[in-house]
Amino acid sequence: MSNKKGKISQAETFAKGVLKQARLEREWSIREGAYALGITHKNLEDIETSRDYGCHLDFRVLAEYRKVYGLNLNSLIES
Repeated sequence: MSNKKGKISQAETFAKGVLKQARLEREWSIREGAYALGITHKNLEDIETSRDYGCHLDFRVLAEYRKVYGLNLNSLIES
């Protein structure tokens, strides 16, 4: 059994799940969500993945989520 830490923290995995849920609640495809956020289809797939790889969340994308989805960024932090 490996003791290696993953690339993506548990907190970031939680936040990615919240972001994905925001898109799904609008019933948008990945393509529609990516277009609304001004990112590529692949970028959105990487953001929404719960696997331990892909991109980390950056502030610009989070700001777009706030605008597009009306998302309260506090909801990204697990309590």
